[in-house]
Amino acid sequence: MIDNGYIVVDEDLLAEWVAQLLLGNSLHISRIIEGLHSTGVNLRNKAIDSIISQLNTIDDFKRDGWLFQMISWIALNTNLYNQFGPGKVFMNAPHTAPAQHGLDGFSLVIDDKKQIRYVVLCEDKCSIDARKIITSQVFPELVDFEEGRYDNRVFTEISSVIRGEDGGVLLQSIQDDIVNNKYWMYRIGITRQDEHDDEDGRKKLYKDYDKKVSGSVDRRSAASINLGDIRKWMTLFNEKVILALEAKKSKDV
Repeated sequence: MIDNGYIVVDEDLLAEWVAQLLLGNSLHISRIIEGLHSTGVNLRNKAIDSIISQLNTIDDFKRDGWLFQMISWIALNTNLYNQFGPGKVFMNAPHTAPAQHGLDGFSLVIDDKKQIRYVVLCEDKCSIDARKIITSQVFPELVDFEEGRYDNRVFTEISSVIRGEDGGVLLQSIQDDIVNNKYWMYRIGITRQDEHDDEDGRKKLYKDYDKKVSGSVDRRSAASINLGDIRKWMTLFNEKVILALEAKKSKDV
């Protein structure tokens, strides 16, 4: 398997991007990642206040999971764009509420012949014990996907992200392959600990991944980040996100 580990180099910029995702501006952030000019949509102050209220009042674990899903979405979008280029990657939007059910992240990668290259299914977890959360929650979920229990979810996500592409022609050309899991790539998005930083630590972190998802190695991927004291880091980061949201409120009201 491949772990596309990453680091945060600019927390303020990341907070701005996460704030935009919380406002619903996922297409705006995608265009920025692609190096395109873009302007985000401004919401009314009450909508911004509602998001801030959620960040301030929900359980810390749910808050951190929600924020981490946004961070992981940005990392995935950046990685796929750098790997495959424009016009090849279709992504769903991040969840609009904490602890929302459904796929944490989802992408469709098509090739030059407009056929499926990868269907990327993501499980994102912000945890103080990465190995425990992988074995107790992530692996069982992946097995359910592999055994076909969630085929409808996969088909629904793909139908949603490419509904208007080529007037529906793309969907018609790939629909028979959508639930063929030989095209599926799993991605575990996780906050790792110091013990997992080196190669041996990574092997221990993802041990038995190949027993849960069989087939070629490129079907099993991950994207991990070490944030140190996660709860402390997320608390401070949450404050930066709220400041970014506050700055977007209209002064005319």
